[in-house]
Amino acid sequence: MIKHLMGSRVAVRLTPAAEQTESGILIPEKHREVPREGTVMFVGPLVEELTVGDVVLFGKYSGTPVELDGEELIIIDEADIFCAIDEVV
Repeated sequence: MIKHLMGSRVAVRLTPAAEQTESGILIPEKHREVPREGTVMFVGPLVEELTVGDVVLFGKYSGTPVELDGEELIIIDEADIFCAIDEVV
């Protein structure tokens, strides 16, 4: 478990990629898009505009992916987050 993050970093739980299209076609795992949204789980002491529970959008290859307690998270700098949204896109 994360004790605390340094600086302006946040830990984001990724929103799972869609497993099938709206029309019902199954998408193989290797062809699914890299998630670009997630929920903020932890925030560092210098984070000014985000709080735990915010849903955020970020760049496709931003941050560092980690797995903690069987959960896939990404550690990302606050500056690499584009925006917080009301609901998952």
